[in-house]
Amino acid sequence: SHVGQFPCPYCSFMSPVSPASRFPRFAELLTCRPCSARCSPQSLHGIISRALQTAIYFNTIAARLVFMLGGHITDHDRGASSPGSDSREARHIRTLFWLCYLTDKDLTFRCGQPPAIDDSQCDLTLPPHYTRKMYPVVIDAGEIGLPPPDLPGSIIFPFDIRLSIIKSKIFAETYSAAALRKSQHQIEQSIRDIEQNLGNWRHSIPPSWQPPPVGLMTEHAATSHPTPNILLTWFEYYQCMHATLGPRPVWHFRED
Repeated sequence: SHVGQFPCPYCSFMSPVSPASRFPRFAELLTCRPCSARCSPQSLHGIISRALQTAIYFNTIAARLVFMLGGHITDHDRGASSPGSDSREARHIRTLFWLCYLTDKDLTFRCGQPPAIDDSQCDLTLPPHYTRKMYPVVIDAGEIGLPPPDLPGSIIFPFDIRLSIIKSKIFAETYSAAALRKSQHQIEQSIRDIEQNLGNWRHSIPPSWQPPPVGLMTEHAATSHPTPNILLTWFEYYQCMHATLGPRPVWHFRED
């Protein structure tokens, strides 16, 4: 019978397959970890370069691949269902999930389209020691302490995950199709709950890294020397505040 070459477009993997096994082999290739690990950066690149259609395409693929790998559940749940699973690999897949989650919620606000990841189907437990790793300890004026040595790894998320969770709630409660059927009173109640969530988040981080008033951000940044992910976290916070206080946007999907 005829045998062809069926490549994985991201892993440069070639394997002879017959037409009869072409589709099962395709599914097997897609669930390889390198393939899923490269879709999220492609989506992020699409956002940065303002190629939103490309970003949506890769984000949708990344979300499905992460689901197939079990990234939407915690390490504990995955270990219970697969006792022989490698904990390091499970943590890596979980990190891929969070990167995909951040991208997905950002695209939701940029394009006005429903998210690819449904929060109700995911375990949104934060990574261990997340707050301590996200926000370095300020020792004194002009000096920043590093995370404790018992916290391995580096900060790989561009901004605080918890703000993306709040952004997801903002879209679901005030901009989604279900929200359009809410009364004005229900919308206002949802906004009050979201503002409470934002207040709780703000008070959960060290005072030195709390977002300053918008008009004082430049002065505050010059004195506190925030890291890039802290700056991006501030911008995410301002966006959440604007989404709750400002008028509902009219979505226009286009690429520049």
